[in-house]
Amino acid sequence: MRRLAAVLAALASVVLAPDGGPAAASAHDAPTGYWVAGDLHVHTTYSHDSYGGPDDDNTGPNEFFTLGHSVESQFALAASRGLTFLAITDHNDVRAQSDLRFATHGVIGVPAYENSLNGHAQMLGATDLFDNGDAGAAAVQSLASQLRLEGGAFQINHPGGGTIDPDRPDWEYGYAVAPDSVEVWNISPLWQPPMPSGNS
Repeated sequence: MRRLAAVLAALASVVLAPDGGPAAASAHDAPTGYWVAGDLHVHTTYSHDSYGGPDDDNTGPNEFFTLGHSVESQFALAASRGLTFLAITDHNDVRAQSDLRFATHGVIGVPAYENSLNGHAQMLGATDLFDNGDAGAAAVQSLASQLRLEGGAFQINHPGGGTIDPDRPDWEYGYAVAPDSVEVWNISPLWQPPMPSGNS
């Protein structure tokens, strides 16, 4: 939890410029009690579960019902909601970070991706994909430790997911992998609008 707090504290040290864009500043320049709001779990059409139209390279037209957002539209949407930061967390994909529209509309971009394991984990702060090894608990704990060494934070996403059986969580590692945080609010796919998709 301390590592995630450090990531968020770093965001708090960024003061917005008069035009609404981020302006770099040291932590001591940030106003006392400055509130930052953001979203740490957002997908774009770079993700394999979000259709981006005929030019999409990883999702086909047979999955039109997952029509999603581009990097630019996600940042524009975040700005319209008054968010300060946004983590694009496409499944096993970091291309959004090199998209020219990443960190636009006055919203700070947080590097990250969602790692599809035996359950889903957020790799907050990751700029490259990590090797999952055999995806066993020891390998996942090792990659979480490596992420932390690089200044990131490891989060378990929607551990209950779409299941209603508490004895069968989506996060199959149980307590064998120690996270820095656990996502506690993520809407079920059963409640999401059909387009654009709010999938996760």
